[in-house]
Amino acid sequence: MRDIWNITPNRSLGPLEFGMTQAQVAQFESVMGPVEETTEETLPDGSVATNQFRHRDAPLCSFQRGRLTYLSIGQSDTIDIRFQDVSVFDDDPKLVYSTLGRAAGAVFWHHNSVIMPSLGLELAGFVIEYSPKGKPPVFVSKTTAFTWPQLVLVQPGQEYFRKEDLIEISSLAE
Repeated sequence: MRDIWNITPNRSLGPLEFGMTQAQVAQFESVMGPVEETTEETLPDGSVATNQFRHRDAPLCSFQRGRLTYLSIGQSDTIDIRFQDVSVFDDDPKLVYSTLGRAAGAVFWHHNSVIMPSLGLELAGFVIEYSPKGKPPVFVSKTTAFTWPQLVLVQPGQEYFRKEDLIEISSLAE
């Protein structure tokens, strides 16, 4: 049985809340497993992010100034990621996209990913081609071997994209 972790936009993924310390995140090792690797990355603004990698089924957790600011997770055998009762990795990608898109209002294309700034999230690997606003995007198959779907959540104020680089696309799928 997998744990169900709900997305709370701009706040949390399951029990992991933005602003937590590394010690607070470590309290969930029973689900995520221990840290297997830690890296440091210098960000464009000169600050340093500490990235913690755990088991492949667990989210990558990134910390700035000692606080959780970024989460990235793919399909998991131990955690079922949900938004409004829709399973992000198990349900039809069109349903996932439309559910998130309705909640987000505005949806954008950025470097082969879908960005939903109002929800503080990115979907990578779900859409293979975007269409101009008003036309639905082209979706990958749920069974494709060439795409690794990822969900990325970013703490408000820590966005890594510039708004002028975003291309608005339809928030709904056919």
